[in-house]
Amino acid sequence: MKHLAKYVLFLVSLISIKANAQGPPIFTDTPIMLGLEGRGIRTFGSIIAKENANAYAQIFAMPYNINHKRQVGAIAPFVSKSPNGLTSKSGFGDMKVFTKYQIYQKDGKAKTMRSLIKITETLPTGNTTEMPTLGSDAWQTTVSLVNGYKTTKYGIYGEIGYNVTSTNLPDNLIYNIAFGYPLE
Repeated sequence: MKHLAKYVLFLVSLISIKANAQGPPIFTDTPIMLGLEGRGIRTFGSIIAKENANAYAQIFAMPYNINHKRQVGAIAPFVSKSPNGLTSKSGFGDMKVFTKYQIYQKDGKAKTMRSLIKITETLPTGNTTEMPTLGSDAWQTTVSLVNGYKTTKYGIYGEIGYNVTSTNLPDNLIYNIAFGYPLE
C-alpha cells in the first residue's frame, strides 16, 4: 500500500511539472464538457487514513461527448483497503455509468457559467464476499444538478443531488462545493 502510494505520487508530480491549467475539481463534478474531440480519460487518486484502516482509490473516468450538450461515460475505481487486524484487499470497486445534459450556458470574455443535470447508476460490481469488501452490494441511482462558474483566474463549482439506494442502505442527499485556482 505504501509503495503504491509513493509510485502514484511520483507519477503525478512528474506529469504536473509543467501543468498550469485549472482542471476539474476532484470530488465535485464539473459542468464543463470535454474538449479532446469529445473523449478522454481522467484519473486521480484518493488516500483515506483513519484510526482503524487505510484505503487508497485510483479513479479512472472515461467520458464521451455525444454532442455539445450531452455526455455519457463510465467510472472504474481501483480500491486498496488495509484495515488493522485484517488482510489487505485490492481490486475494482463498484462501477458507475453516467449521463450529463447541459441545461444552461452563458459565455463571456474569459469566463463561463454552466449548469447541467447528471444521472449516475452505480453497479454493484465490487467484491463483497470477502473482508474487507470492495463494493457496496447495492444498486444506486443518483440525480444531481451541477453548476460552475469558471474564469481564467479561478473556478467555483457546486453540486447538489439525491442518491437512492437498493437493499437496506439509506438514501442520502449529496452536496459538494469546490474552488479552483491555477498555480501559475
